Amino acid sequence: MPSSPCPGAPWRANSATYVSGGGTDSSEQGRSRWARVKGRTENAVIKTFPNGYALRPGFVQPLHGKQSKTKAHRLATRALPVIAVLARLLRLTPVLMTSTKQLGQVALELANRGHSRRVLENRDIVSVAVAAQRTGERPERQER
Repeated sequence: MPSSPCPGAPWRANSATYVSGGGTDSSEQGRSRWARVKGRTENAVIKTFPNGYALRPGFVQPLHGKQSKTKAHRLATRALPVIAVLARLLRLTPVLMTSTKQLGQVALELANRGHSRRVLENRDIVSVAVAAQRTGERPERQER
């Protein structure tokens, strides 16, 4: 049996996390083709893997100096400080925004401990990341 990537945490075999996106249509019946295709992929991951999950983030804030290769995303990232302040004032941050760090935390949390829901919307992603951070269990880096 493989060892857990996080010492002291249970290892959930056959786990997969697909990062999809907000607006995905898991019924595969919607009008938007991209939403149907992403929904079909989510359904395949969840059906194929016993511990398969789909993450549907909203806007993902890149951290640690990372930049998108897409010009529109780079422009949106420059406007993010103003948008973030407005979103916080309107209490929309957990609904609309997450970060690359939170996505990583949630992917590790799902691989190690799982979750009762198989599809996590942006609000779920933020709450799982905050809960994982509060427990203080930060995964140690594996030596290669």
